[in-house]
Amino acid sequence: MNIFNDDVEKAAFFSGLKELGVVKLVAEYSGSGDSGDLDGVYGQDSTDDNIALGDFADKARDLMYEILTSNYSYDWYNNNGGYGTVYFDITDMSYNVEGYVRIESDAYESGELDINDIN
Repeated sequence: MNIFNDDVEKAAFFSGLKELGVVKLVAEYSGSGDSGDLDGVYGQDSTDDNIALGDFADKARDLMYEILTSNYSYDWYNNNGGYGTVYFDITDMSYNVEGYVRIESDAYESGELDINDIN
């Protein structure tokens, strides 16, 4: 992942989030057709209240997009696409993706009708 220019920038980012009271980053995503993107990124405190990310919003967005595109093995942006939420816990550097993928499948049925069964 190339989100940060150096270790100093990375340390400042996570330190700044902690100063805001952020313990978790949250990103909503959706996609279909052949494209997808994050619909919103925000922070949450220890009681799951939302926190605006201010100056950290762009880097947080980049980080969350990288987590989704590099670590989530489901095709959430092609064809019928999908949607969901990415959670990143900054206290233990763990992520969780709760996603839904829309899958299209062929369905066929054929047979004969007895004309006498039709009223």
